[in-house]
Amino acid sequence: MFTKPQALLIRHRGRVRHLLVPRSCPPCAPAAEGPVGNSTATTGPARTRPVTGRVLTKAAAAVAVAAFVLAVAGPATAVSLADQQNLPEIAAEGPSNSLDYYYQSVPGVWHEEQVPGGGPGTTYSAPSLAQVGGTTVIAVEGPDNSLSDYVETGGTWQEQQVAGSGTTFSAPSVTGDTANGGWRNAAEGLNNSLYFYYPAFIFHGFTIWRAQQVAKPGTTYSAPSLAETYQGLGIAAEGSGNSLDFYVRAPSGAWTPQQVAAGGKAYSAPSLAMVPGGTGIAVEGPANSLMLYLYANGWQPQQVAAGNVAHSAPALVQLTQPDGMFTLLYTAIAVEGPAGFLDVYTKGTSPTWQLTVPGGLNSTWSAPSLAQIDGNTAIAAQGWANSLDYYYQPTLSVTWTLQQLAGRGTTYG
Repeated sequence: MFTKPQALLIRHRGRVRHLLVPRSCPPCAPAAEGPVGNSTATTGPARTRPVTGRVLTKAAAAVAVAAFVLAVAGPATAVSLADQQNLPEIAAEGPSNSLDYYYQSVPGVWHEEQVPGGGPGTTYSAPSLAQVGGTTVIAVEGPDNSLSDYVETGGTWQEQQVAGSGTTFSAPSVTGDTANGGWRNAAEGLNNSLYFYYPAFIFHGFTIWRAQQVAKPGTTYSAPSLAETYQGLGIAAEGSGNSLDFYVRAPSGAWTPQQVAAGGKAYSAPSLAMVPGGTGIAVEGPANSLMLYLYANGWQPQQVAAGNVAHSAPALVQLTQPDGMFTLLYTAIAVEGPAGFLDVYTKGTSPTWQLTVPGGLNSTWSAPSLAQIDGNTAIAAQGWANSLDYYYQPTLSVTWTLQQLAGRGTTYG
């Protein structure tokens, strides 16, 4: 696997981590057309007096970026982004292993707060954020390899310890469970095992969590991706020998393993989602390629883009676009590209993938998080010098708007 420019890739506790080397230039936006080039660097937003948390200016250093589009023949972050009632919300690891929460209110005003209980020394992974029936849930690896959920309902935060010390060795993944209500967690466990956590008892906000071993030691070598799929509640993870594994949970609670791709095919944490055509898993492939696996009577591989294009875990979502009486469905994948570019690949019924580049040279320092929010395609990522960037566009347009939500030295993971 190639080495990412200006970063070292190492495997730490069974997963890939990036050791960032100080960079010499700020992020540069791509040119409006032709080859990607340098442009004017953006600056951080001014901040006003706190109202609810800290309020970021509405403009938030908004910059329209005309991203070029390229047809690509076709044959999972330091931050987490979710949709809160048609408005974006973001969770990020802050300075000194703290936990920060950003959310937008009408008419486009951003607010920032340190999650109560999530102060320094509480957060030791990228967070996973989910919106579950009006409740915001943030899952993180806590001190001493523990697992915690921070839950916000009606403006009040509560910490729940899901698993104690020595249990959690990756960034966790949290998702809602439509069939059973509430939310569920997954994380890499001790000795490269895989664990699933579900509530055994709930009473007036007090929850007792139960751990279930999904896969034995020596099976799991990345942060997992937990999501509802067409096959049921599922977990995707990098397996031994750089293989790709998928686990599906039956109504009885039993897990069934499936090997999606053999050894030597997966080189990042995967991203699992329901997409047009079935259940999909996106992952960095051999030689920094970008791969999508679709389940249709077995797992079928698609090469989204050839070598030296993927330099992080990808993020996979399904996009919808109204078209008269119909709704068109698209697959979208965001990934950190070569030299710190931010790339988005989109595909509908056409056999080709369309590439847009929201973030230019050296703009992106982490795996991105991708979501569709109120008709917009939205991305959050750690930016240059450990800043926090938010990009959005009307779905399937070519112009991206960049908002820097927090300046240098604010965002880690």
